[in-house]
Amino acid sequence: MKINEVFDNVYCVDVMVAGEERVISSYILDFERKAVIEPGPQSSIGNVIEALEEIGVRELDYVFVTHVHLDHGGGAGGLANRYGAKVVCHERGRKHVINPKRLWKASLEFSPKSKVYGKPESVEEGRVVIGKDGDVFSLGDVEIEVMETPGHAPHHLSFFLRDFRMLFPGDSAGMCIDGVVIPTTPPPFDLELWRESVRKMMSADPQYIAYTHFGMYDADRLLESVLETLERWVGLAESAGSFDDFVSAVEKGDEQFMRFMELYSHSEIMREWAIHGFRGIYEAVRNK
Repeated sequence: MKINEVFDNVYCVDVMVAGEERVISSYILDFERKAVIEPGPQSSIGNVIEALEEIGVRELDYVFVTHVHLDHGGGAGGLANRYGAKVVCHERGRKHVINPKRLWKASLEFSPKSKVYGKPESVEEGRVVIGKDGDVFSLGDVEIEVMETPGHAPHHLSFFLRDFRMLFPGDSAGMCIDGVVIPTTPPPFDLELWRESVRKMMSADPQYIAYTHFGMYDADRLLESVLETLERWVGLAESAGSFDDFVSAVEKGDEQFMRFMELYSHSEIMREWAIHGFRGIYEAVRNK
């Protein structure tokens, strides 16, 4: 577990799932009211709790979940139950936070490697709050605005820390490492909704982007870049003779992807996510 104070009272925690570094970020917001954005998987929630204790956070008011995929929201129950916090998520994800049994089963069917994330804990119904587009949650001195950003998942939310113009996009703006950003698009992937969501985030004009995968960066042209990369991949999917041809074209010919994977040559998890993403784009293009 590693902690980095990326902004005043905003901490990025490397949860080090399966011991892999720089794969999943969780963010601690230490204001009048305390919050965690993106708890990460249940298997590494102990590292988030350790980080909270090291920072000096003894109480927790909110756990904000962009979507219920296990690497993002799997630890929500474990964290919320320990502190009595409320979990904020999309309406369509609420039932899976309250009772994650079906989510766990479906995740294992999607990939047996999902076991590395750990089985989520259930949360009492009264402590699961639906976040809708435009809702604002006060942390006392600062406010968090909810943005609905579907595409990667139909129940995807992003969170915007208004006072700092800091965007927490989950997976809706891709994955970024050292300023190199690529889309993350597992099936079922909605191409047009994803495009709309990226443009929506661009219109919010963030100054910083706090990625779950991985870390916080100046926004600069990162949203534009991930949209451009997605469109390149769509073109490759349209012209490919088969799925394998498409994967080969990206892996061997897309400079952005090659740079990204070079930076993540140590990560089996990241490699698997990339392959799932190829499948989502290919199916979205071929089925439209």
